[in-house]
Amino acid sequence: MKMLIVFASKTGVTKDVAHALKNKLEGDVTVEEMRFVNDRMLELYDYVVLGAPVYMGHALSKMRSFVKRYQNVLLEKRLAFFFVGGDGESDLEELLKGYGKLFSGKGEFMVHMGGEFRFEKMGFFSRFIVKMVTKSKAKKTGQSGLPMLNAESLESLAESLNGVLAETRVEPDATQAL
Repeated sequence: MKMLIVFASKTGVTKDVAHALKNKLEGDVTVEEMRFVNDRMLELYDYVVLGAPVYMGHALSKMRSFVKRYQNVLLEKRLAFFFVGGDGESDLEELLKGYGKLFSGKGEFMVHMGGEFRFEKMGFFSRFIVKMVTKSKAKKTGQSGLPMLNAESLESLAESLNGVLAETRVEPDATQAL
């Protein structure tokens, strides 16, 4: 089985998660940024994992457009989804609805990976808004309000996907060597 991890990233967090996931997988796995993927490339893979950052309660608009553009090919594939960022309390089904009705319930695995802010890669306005929101959360909760990547979510998704990859892995028959 061939697996493709497609990601969209604004500040590099989702890219890092996609590559960390690939490093935990055992099998024929490719990681590619969404802008370098087309329908012919998608057709080469049996399983597609889509990773997107969450902004304002939705998956990044570029990834939503990508999914809609290639929905016919993607709907023929086995799919998994992961999301990075947001407040960590995002409803995964709601995030998936952003890809269109056809994808509701389509993913075998849907995981929220937590998140982190890379202020040095944000524009002034984004940085300002994030800092205001996190300060507001800190006042309400007494905590910093900054999200953290969740290593357990990454491990769980990797374990599940390794199970998928193992489904078609053929173990060599010891008697053939004789």
